[in-house]
Amino acid sequence: MKRLLIIIDGMDDEPVAVLGNRTPAQYADMEALTFMREHGSRQYVRSVPEGVEPATDTALLTQLGYRITPDFCSRAWLEALGNGINPGPADLCLRCNLINHDGQRLISHSAGHPGKVETKAYVEMLETIADERFTVYDTGSYRSLLVIHNTPAQIYSIPPHKIIGSSLDFLKVSGTDKKTTDTINRFITEARSLPAVGEINGIAIWGAGRAFIPAFTIAGAVVTAVPVVKGIAKAVGMEVIEVNGATGDASTDYEAKLQAAIKAFDVHDFVLLHIEAPDEASHARNPIEKVRILHDIDNRILRPLLDISMPLQITVQADHGTSSVTGCHLAIPVEQIRYNSHLMYY
Repeated sequence: MKRLLIIIDGMDDEPVAVLGNRTPAQYADMEALTFMREHGSRQYVRSVPEGVEPATDTALLTQLGYRITPDFCSRAWLEALGNGINPGPADLCLRCNLINHDGQRLISHSAGHPGKVETKAYVEMLETIADERFTVYDTGSYRSLLVIHNTPAQIYSIPPHKIIGSSLDFLKVSGTDKKTTDTINRFITEARSLPAVGEINGIAIWGAGRAFIPAFTIAGAVVTAVPVVKGIAKAVGMEVIEVNGATGDASTDYEAKLQAAIKAFDVHDFVLLHIEAPDEASHARNPIEKVRILHDIDNRILRPLLDISMPLQITVQADHGTSSVTGCHLAIPVEQIRYNSHLMYY
């Protein structure tokens, strides 16, 4: 039987006071998911091993069967790969979020989700102040990337979505090489002196990573708009299916993504459909928006699958939990629902 794995990024959450102490998924009244739960099977699974930071890369690789340890460090390298960048073996990759601040505190880790014209303009200015060892890459979203060439340094930082509302001092990085650390911190500070482009008026450097070498490959396809998921797919040998209208946020074309996933079964027996928007709403600490997004996903992705005539083993789960109260990923077991489409129809 063909297998469809639907990863709803950050779907699991904690109870929220403004939602009557229910989680966004409970408040959203996801009827199609409830039907799958009642006519299939459910269990709670640990999406990342104990001691491992809960994140899309560590969770998804764990769910695909890879052994991830607490020293795993490939996030930005996977994002680079997903963006068509091929870093050298001695290069260090880092996420370079385009942010918004008020001069004292971090306001937004994503600068209001700028468009491609805005990101290109700001990254071009970043290139003028970057160290000669740095290459800054515009990815068309707030998730730009920084590659430091030929360095053994390790860099440590706080994910910016964890420090929204906090002092800009928390954006400073630390590391094993003082010269590299000082250069990055100077780059972060100087970026704030550049002219703002829309809401973009600074950067956050984080998520350092080096090459991930998988122990085995996987046959299948991935439908996603998120670079780190594309990078995982490329690293493990899966086909990445590009979809017009897939954005990685609440504006994404759910119908086009579902159609692409179903079409992929013409060639593949396993397809992973990844949906990012709930995680973005959580990082913005917006549980009401997360409820709306989950309701959309239920109606536009899950409900049509209840009527599909193709025999499918469907698994629906979060990669990890994400709190819409704190904006942080949660190291909690996530609900995993399995439903066989040929056994029951809605």
